Amino acid sequence: MRIPPSLWLCGLLLASATSRAAAEDNHVRIIQADEETRRASTATADQTGSGNHADGELKDAAGFTFFDGTKLSVAPAEAGIYQDGAGSTSVIKQVGDDNAAAIRQADAVGGSADGSTVRILQGESGYEADNSIAAVRQAGDAMSVTIEQNGGNNRSFSLQRGNRGASQAGPSGSSQSTAGASSSDEGGKTPRATSGNKQTQTLYGEGNESQVVQDGGGLTAEVTLSHGRNDVGRVSQTGERHKASYSAKAGSGRFGEVVQSGAAADSADIDVTGNDHRASVRQSGPGGHHQARITQAGRSHDASARQAGGTSGGEGDVASIGQKGADGSADVDQSGSGGGNKAQIGQEGANSSGLSATVRQSGAGGGSKADIDQTGTDQAATIAQSGAGGGSVGAVDQSNDGSHGDSATIVQRIDAPSGTDKVDIDQGGDDNEARARQVRSEGGTGHSATLAQPGTRNSVETRQSGVAQLANVAQGGSRNTARLDQAGVGGHKSDVDQNGSRNRADIGQDGDGGTNTASIDQSASGAERNVGRIRQTGARGLNTADIDQAEANNRATVRQDGDEGGTGHKASIAQPGSDNGADIVQSGAALEASVSQNGKDNSGEIAQSGTKASGKAQITTGSGTSDNRARIEQTSGGNTASIDQTSSRNVATVTQANPAPQRATDKADIDQGGGPDNRAEIAIGGEGTGRTAKIAQDGEAGTAKLDLSGDGDTIKAQIQQTGHGNRASARAKATGGNGLTVDLQQDGKENRIHAGEDGHGLKLKVSQDGDGNRVDVTLQGSGYSVTITQKGSGHRLQRSFTGPAPGGGDYTIVQGR
Repeated sequence: MRIPPSLWLCGLLLASATSRAAAEDNHVRIIQADEETRRASTATADQTGSGNHADGELKDAAGFTFFDGTKLSVAPAEAGIYQDGAGSTSVIKQVGDDNAAAIRQADAVGGSADGSTVRILQGESGYEADNSIAAVRQAGDAMSVTIEQNGGNNRSFSLQRGNRGASQAGPSGSSQSTAGASSSDEGGKTPRATSGNKQTQTLYGEGNESQVVQDGGGLTAEVTLSHGRNDVGRVSQTGERHKASYSAKAGSGRFGEVVQSGAAADSADIDVTGNDHRASVRQSGPGGHHQARITQAGRSHDASARQAGGTSGGEGDVASIGQKGADGSADVDQSGSGGGNKAQIGQEGANSSGLSATVRQSGAGGGSKADIDQTGTDQAATIAQSGAGGGSVGAVDQSNDGSHGDSATIVQRIDAPSGTDKVDIDQGGDDNEARARQVRSEGGTGHSATLAQPGTRNSVETRQSGVAQLANVAQGGSRNTARLDQAGVGGHKSDVDQNGSRNRADIGQDGDGGTNTASIDQSASGAERNVGRIRQTGARGLNTADIDQAEANNRATVRQDGDEGGTGHKASIAQPGSDNGADIVQSGAALEASVSQNGKDNSGEIAQSGTKASGKAQITTGSGTSDNRARIEQTSGGNTASIDQTSSRNVATVTQANPAPQRATDKADIDQGGGPDNRAEIAIGGEGTGRTAKIAQDGEAGTAKLDLSGDGDTIKAQIQQTGHGNRASARAKATGGNGLTVDLQQDGKENRIHAGEDGHGLKLKVSQDGDGNRVDVTLQGSGYSVTITQKGSGHRLQRSFTGPAPGGGDYTIVQGR
């Protein structure tokens, strides 16, 4: 083959450059662009010394803009090596300071140089090259660039454009191509493989900057920064199916960035060690399936991943960030219409502390998953999920036993007709905070939140709105707080389980049309001084509330409200210890309430109200209890009340009323046994058709009082007392009614009975067995029947019977042994 004059000149220049190993201000230019050198050409420049140039006029030009307002105008006149042809090879080697190397492989009007290779080496074998610059521009497919710089304050710029469509000449000789298009053969029918370009840049030292820009398909870029400070590495890829990796080792104060945009899956990988490093990945494009991975070890690192796009198939983008160290942050932002995005942040390690993690996911597709894992102390995790698709999952794991001072927040704002959104927070250690906020504007199967805190001085707050909410909280230590709020169309369920002492749990539920259930369990062995509160409101649904507490000094409160058309409320409180307080307030229809207390100095209260409703209330205490107080107040129709107390010095009160226009039957029963000084009182009024009251006491110095009034019929009152020194009082009045029956029985000495009836069809039965008893009876009305029996000695009887004669009246009095 004839050797053209241009190649002779290149060889002469090359030989001159390599023969002067320590020269300064050397200049080399190699051009292989004519018909005989444009294919499979090879050019090598080797320079030592300082101020060497293998760049034409590039170093003095203002042409390289990048990131990423891409410019880098390596025109033929600015290149140290210019090759116009496929399969070309360029090599520039420089040792020393202030060097410049520039290579262009493409024709002057933006043509391609497929399969060409570039290698630039500035500094090697212990010789550094400071303040140097390397610049490469390639146009074509299956091309590769390798740049190595050893030293400080060096800059590396490399631009590759693949054959993705019809090219047009741009400013300063740059080429512009239509993204996403494919090249074809002469018939324009058969697609041709495009791009596949590769770049590798390795910089060793301080204050260096590496920038890679690629455009095409199937691109690969790799940037490595080693043993330096204040370095920058950046990669920009447009097209589709890219791969980019960035690695920074054993340095500090660095910044690494990967930007990818394409219609098919891209992947980015960043690996960092050292301190104070910022890493960023940005991926976009309608194809979705992008993948980003960032790994950092050391102190004060920041990592961020931004992904936008997605597909309609629900297979979204994937982002993963791993950090080990202290005082760093990780941030993932994923958006797109396809949904199905996945984000994972792991900030774990023995020395991890002061780290923060944030995940944001949005889009119409739903089905996103976010997971944050943290160990150590003073960590913060935040997840925010939104969009028009349901079925998203947010999870935070801060469950290391030695952790403390951590915070976790998950917010889900979903507008979707289907799919269940889930929250899961698990925290270990002490002084942690967990918050969950779930909002659903449409139907669907609602939300689910599960939060666990086994340590002490932790706090939980959940807020849910929508349809059929589910919340579960478990706290294992002491001085914890939990607050759960649920609103929207009914069917909500909340459960709080606290195993320690001095805990506080609050549940609020507000929803119409469904069954709401709330439960607080503070019944673990040794647990005391806990507070449990449940509030439920809503119409046309059945609300159920349950509180269980153990040991002493606990407080439990239930509030339930609903309209007349609801299916009712049910509430129960269990307190087996001492010095406890229970309070249940209900309004609506079909009310049921129960309080169980087994200990001393307890207080239990139930209040029920409503129209066209019925109420059932029960307060019980176990054996061996004393000094308890129980009170039931019912102002709805058809009430049933029961109080059961044992031992001594207990107080029980029942008040019932039937407000107009209801006319139902009320029943009240108090049973006190096993000790002295008990007090019981029942008062029933209103317009009910019937009422029944009964008090039974077993002990000394007891007091029992009945007061029944109103316009009702079939009124029955009964008092039974066993013991000495008891007092019984019964008053029954039914204006315009009939059938008043009073039955009073005492077994013991020094007892007192006072009875009074006012109405029609009066019946009174008094029985005393013992010495020194006393009876005082007053009857007013008509048609009465009286039997008074006093057995023993020293009795006193005082009676007053008044009223009209119709119906007659008879009485029997028996005194003696």
